[in-house]
Amino acid sequence: MTSTFRSPVLPLLLPLGLLLGACNSTTPKVDKQALLDMHRDQALGYYEAGALGQAEDQIRKGLDIDPKDDNLKLMLGWCRQRRGTRDDLNVAERVFRDLAPRKDYRALLGLAECLERKGKLYAETADRIEAGEAETPSADPKERALELRNDTRKFWKEALTHYQAVLEQKPTEGQAMNGLQRTHALLDEPEESLAWGGKLLAQSQSELDFWQNQLKRPDLGAKEEAQLRERMTVTREVCVATHFLISAHLVRLDRKAEAVEHLDAIVEMTPEESVAYSRRGQILHDLGRYEEARANLDDFLRITELPFDHPFVQRAFETKSDCERRLQALGGGK
Repeated sequence: MTSTFRSPVLPLLLPLGLLLGACNSTTPKVDKQALLDMHRDQALGYYEAGALGQAEDQIRKGLDIDPKDDNLKLMLGWCRQRRGTRDDLNVAERVFRDLAPRKDYRALLGLAECLERKGKLYAETADRIEAGEAETPSADPKERALELRNDTRKFWKEALTHYQAVLEQKPTEGQAMNGLQRTHALLDEPEESLAWGGKLLAQSQSELDFWQNQLKRPDLGAKEEAQLRERMTVTREVCVATHFLISAHLVRLDRKAEAVEHLDAIVEMTPEESVAYSRRGQILHDLGRYEEARANLDDFLRITELPFDHPFVQRAFETKSDCERRLQALGGGK
């Protein structure tokens, strides 16, 4: 997950003078607002650095000063969601539900992502129960697994409504589009997922074009350039993941030629992405394009860092051999 809190992080320590206000007595008086700002800024810095324990410590110190500070509550929710255990997600859900009536799109986005992840945890638990890998106090494990799956769908259905609410407030919010794409996929709704994936790619390309133009500004400072390049890197990663998901949907819908086009886009964006060559090779084989398939599988085997006995590597060798046999039969082998 990328951070919703994208404002620049201020220095972690403010000068002591900013925390001490002048008063008529000789005893300095603590400026509570400055102290609150310091805890908020420190929490943000720690959060962005991935130091969640330190971030929560600063959040709670800030909330001790002002229990109604919504920004601190949001960061608490994001911290707990980022930890990702069931207990953490329950805390995050309570935080975001408390903030949701304010109609702050950040709280709605947090709640949607929380419910999406909570549903995945429930689905994984149901899988383990059905496989006999997890114990349950229920007298009927199958019935318990079914209950968990029903809860899972409820979480995901509600997540969709909150992602949609985010877009009603902020139509260009890519994280909400991405959430809709993922959640429809989880609900086994490939057509809906495809539609949102297409919108996300269009929005992401628009952002990349804008930031690329910003990099050409003559007054661009080094810090701002670094921030722009970081955003572009994150957006490209989102694009790659989206192309992978779309290609998988298209294969399932027996639209394999279209799936190849999305893998082409991945290779163009990240030529070192070995999995794209592997998947493209397998699909091209299925389409009877054996020469192209063999070339892609060769690229995969050359680039991949997977061990020789990995299933993906073994499958690539098997498919490549089949391509060569078929090309020989067609008189086109080498």
